Amino acid sequence: MGFLKLLSSGEIIAQIINFLVLVFVLRALAWKKIIKFLDDRRLRITQQIEEVEKLKLESAALKARFDAQLKNMEAIAARKREEAVAEANAAAEAIKKEAHQEAARMMAQAQSNVRYEAARIKNELKDEIVDMVMQVTEAVVGQKMNSEEDRRLAEDFLKDLDKVK
Repeated sequence: MGFLKLLSSGEIIAQIINFLVLVFVLRALAWKKIIKFLDDRRLRITQQIEEVEKLKLESAALKARFDAQLKNMEAIAARKREEAVAEANAAAEAIKKEAHQEAARMMAQAQSNVRYEAARIKNELKDEIVDMVMQVTEAVVGQKMNSEEDRRLAEDFLKDLDKVK
């Protein structure tokens, strides 16, 4: 209230008139520009909010697409792992089969070698037995046996022994 005592009623009226004149002048000259500026700003803000919402939707769609691609890639990776395991198992089976075949071949070769060695040793033993029989016969008969006919007789005797078995 002390402030109002400093101002006179004429000054107050002059202030009110100045304010009203200022309002009318601003309204006539700048009001439309101010309103237009505020409307433009409101429109720009609304557009930016809409753009942000649109970007949110796009980012959600991108995220969903990336998630789907990630799942697809994981499925492909799992399938590739399964294929690799299947290939490894098939290779292992092939290696096993080949090893079994090689073992069978080696066993057949070993059996063939054993038969060959047995036949060779049998022939050597036969020759030794023929020589021993000839020596025994020489000792018993007292004559030297060296003719081919004597050797043939001893071999025939051994063949006959094989037939008896």
